[in-house]
Formats: sequence, structure tokens, C-alpha cells
Amino acid sequence: LPWRPDSRSYIFVPGAFFDKMLQSRVAQSVAQKPQACPCKLHNNGRRAVKVTAFQNVANTPGKPQLIKMPDKVSAMGSLKKGAPVELWQHDAYKGPLGPEDIDIQVTHNGLCHTDCHMIDDDWGVSAFPFVPGHEVVGYVAAVGANVKGLKVGDRVGYAWMIDSCGTCANCVAGNESICLKGYTGLITAGGKGGWQSFMRAPARFAFRIPDALPSTPAAPLLCAGVTVYAPLRRHITHPGMKVGGPR
Repeated sequence: LPWRPDSRSYIFVPGAFFDKMLQSRVAQSVAQKPQACPCKLHNNGRRAVKVTAFQNVANTPGKPQLIKMPDKVSAMGSLKKGAPVELWQHDAYKGPLGPEDIDIQVTHNGLCHTDCHMIDDDWGVSAFPFVPGHEVVGYVAAVGANVKGLKVGDRVGYAWMIDSCGTCANCVAGNESICLKGYTGLITAGGKGGWQSFMRAPARFAFRIPDALPSTPAAPLLCAGVTVYAPLRRHITHPGMKVGGPR
């Protein structure tokens, strides 16, 4: 469910798909009741997320005009626990770009139910103001001095993780999600997710998005998609095997 923060933006809210042109650049709220869901966020009658549009929304493909990260980054964030998501600005990236990091000009971002839980700090790992989003797609706007294999203009994606120790047995085996020293999440411990115009993160955890894959479906693949795909890829070992039934 991608959200695009620029003039070609998409906006998605729980249980609803909005793909239409907003006729005015005047800020306005987008509200839609979510579909039936067993979680407490929806059952208590309160909207899990309120999304505010601040620019035109249009289904316009193509790469945006790339610019350097501004001093103030526009973001959609929850300023306190349980508060609706609203437009605000921050300067969390005002320092120099790290040698292993890249800046991303965000074009799409999904909305995962984990974001809803993080907005309410249900797991005690959120820091506020909180910027949701861990299904991020965008274009490389700047690269650190030591970054190899990526250049300005490349289209990349980020998922739940942005770092791990890289040296333990699990990391070396490609299982960074169970890093023995603990991984770093994109939106945990004060990290800011993809619901913003720019993002900065370690280049090592950026995924190149294939040219044949549009950004709209690519974004949710980075969490919901790969969560389902990974066990299928691991456990379906030969033709003819079935999913959800006897072999």
C-alpha cells in the first residue's frame, strides 16, 4: 500500500485505496473506515491511522526530479503515542552523510499493520515523534564515500531492518534477522520510516528494485510479500508440492 509524498503521490489508508487526483494543493484529511479486523485498534471504534494529504495526488509514473536532501524533511508522523498521523517537519538528518549510508528520495511506501501497533507503542519500542513506514521505495539521492554498487538515481527499497552486526554466524549465513547481537529496525529505537520525503539509512540493507517491477507493487513486497514468500521458497523443494494441504 504505497504512499508517495511528492506531487505524484499515492495515499493509502487501512481498508481503502485512493488513486485519484486531488484538485487542490490545500491540505486536507483523508478518512475512511477500515475493514473488519480482529485487532483492538479497529474493534474499539477508533481509526488506526489518519493520513493528511499536503500535495496533489496523481497516478503519474516515472522518476522524480532528484534533489539533495533539504535541511527540513517533510514527514507524516504521530507526534505522541496514539495520536493521528499528521504532516510535520524534522531535521534529524542535518549532519553529514555517513560513509556507509545513502540518502533516499522516497516515492512510495506501504502501510503495514505493524505501523499501526507502533503508532500506539503497543510493544514499547516506539519513540515519538514517530514516522511509520518500513516498505520503502525511492531513488538514491546521495551516496556515502565508502558505498559500492549503488549510485545516484538507482531505485531501491528498504524493509524492516536497516543494520546488523554482519559478523556473527547468523549474519554470515544470510540470516541477519536473527543476528546474535541484535539487528537494528528501521522504525524502532527512534528510527524514522518511509512516510517522509527523504530517508537516510545504511546502504548495505538497500534492495535494488528490478526495472520490470513498478514501485506500486514493489513496496508491499518488502514486508508482507517477503514474509509469505520466504518460507515458501525455503520449504517448497520440488515440483508438485502443495501449500496448505498434504503433500
